[in-house]
Amino acid sequence: MIHEKIQTTQAKAKAVQPLVDDLINTAKRKEKRLAIRALNSVLHSELASRKIMEELIKRYAERTSGYTRITPIKFRAGDAALIVQIELV
Repeated sequence: MIHEKIQTTQAKAKAVQPLVDDLINTAKRKEKRLAIRALNSVLHSELASRKIMEELIKRYAERTSGYTRITPIKFRAGDAALIVQIELV
């Protein structure tokens, strides 16, 4: 959440994508105090929850879902796993 993009395997990116969408939707829909508590229970970084509450809510105000994009990059040399980049749109 802090860097807004990361390179990882496709399986891990697909597992994280719904979690990110749920966190942003929670921050948008709940009262601020309750949203901060919900975010802090999942995220271990105060900077990440602060970024969601201050920046990302404004950026995605008119968007209802689809906050992330998964882009294939390459295949890993050791086991040929697909490496992708997951980023906030």
